[in-house]
Amino acid sequence: LGYLIQSIPTLIKSDFPFEFRIETNGKILQRTAFLVAIANARRYGTGATINPHGKYDDGKFEILIFKEFNIPQILQTFREDVELSEDFLEIIPAVEARITSSKNIPFQIDGEYRGDIKEVLAQISSVKIKIAVP
Repeated sequence: LGYLIQSIPTLIKSDFPFEFRIETNGKILQRTAFLVAIANARRYGTGATINPHGKYDDGKFEILIFKEFNIPQILQTFREDVELSEDFLEIIPAVEARITSSKNIPFQIDGEYRGDIKEVLAQISSVKIKIAVP
């Protein structure tokens, strides 16, 4: 709930949609979106399935391009088996990426606002952590 409460004011105050340039997998993509997220696992701390294809142990992360602010689609992310429309979400698997915009955009890491930025560099780490599960 804390993550969700933290994210809502940022979205409401944002001047979206934003223009993004994404360099990954040897390609340069231009996209318009209200939110671009990077995720490795399927779920964020909110419990929302933000990355339906995510696997934390496949050596990749996903760039998630949310194309429109669509409340019904956002609410669907709280279902276990979510199927999100391609008109709402584009998913790009990557091992590294440079995401830029022409203007500063609010930036969060793990639900915490870190300021307004124009560029993010992301790279999958070769270092692995051990996770204990029941």
